[in-house]
Amino acid sequence: MNRIAILSNAGSGRNARKAALIESFGGLTAVSQEVTRSAADVPMALEALLAKAPSVLAINGGDGTVHAVLTALGDRPAPPLAILPAGSTNMTAHDLRCGGRLSRRRRALLALRDLPVATWPCLERAPLALETPEGESLRGFFFGAGVIVRGIEYWHASLGHGGRAGEWAAGAALLRVALGMLRREAPFDAPAHLPGRLDGHTLACAEKSLFLASTMKRLFLGMTPFWGPGGGPLACTWLSPGASGLAWRLPALLFGRSAHLPQAAGYFSARGARLTLEVAEPWVIDGEVYRSVGPLTLTAGAPRTFVALAGPGRGAA
Repeated sequence: MNRIAILSNAGSGRNARKAALIESFGGLTAVSQEVTRSAADVPMALEALLAKAPSVLAINGGDGTVHAVLTALGDRPAPPLAILPAGSTNMTAHDLRCGGRLSRRRRALLALRDLPVATWPCLERAPLALETPEGESLRGFFFGAGVIVRGIEYWHASLGHGGRAGEWAAGAALLRVALGMLRREAPFDAPAHLPGRLDGHTLACAEKSLFLASTMKRLFLGMTPFWGPGGGPLACTWLSPGASGLAWRLPALLFGRSAHLPQAAGYFSARGARLTLEVAEPWVIDGEVYRSVGPLTLTAGAPRTFVALAGPGRGAA
């Protein structure tokens, strides 16, 4: 029987609202669980689980929990990972085919105990590897700056995010941000000073109203706001302050329809392998806001194997 290790974040959206999921893993055959209540608890809990040599390591939490676990792992070897989507938006889980109903993902995870490892539906994905000015090494899947940070702060302050928030609440926050940009309304219209270079080439516009970089295939609500050239693993998109036609170009921006997003109008996208940014204000990785200023370096970290609990080619119902 395959051994399953589960790192459960008691503070993640759905777990915080209802502890039944965490409690349900107690006493199960071939299942070990460590419960954390803050990011500071993750490294010790992770070591305890890895010491049991599990066949799969499940992360029961949201995007921030996945970020904390990947950061604690760094680039060292680990068993295949699976995600139980117990957070608020669960953007990472959806991209890795682990999104949808938590009860169904739980059943799929526990079924792995009796399935040959060779038959598990797996995929590989390289997370972002981010080096901070202080030399801290972070891992995650989505980096954002500028209005992205202001949108997250608005969401936390005004929408009361929690276990029931979901992707639609994040979409509501995005629409509110877009409306603020269109109205030139503070703080959504304030650009970020964010000069940078991608594979040695200077990024257009030192002032950017929005900047994002990711190794994901899709963001929340299925958005794919990447369309630029290049063959690297880092997909980057940014807008110049006052990018024209945002009202009617927003759908094209969200889904990367390049024909409607000319650089002359302030829309930029490119792919590369190494991104350097000089940040002067807060930035975000996987929904977690950081306030470290100075030079950041982003590359692709070591690829990780993920078990697709929703199955290959299946939806997240």
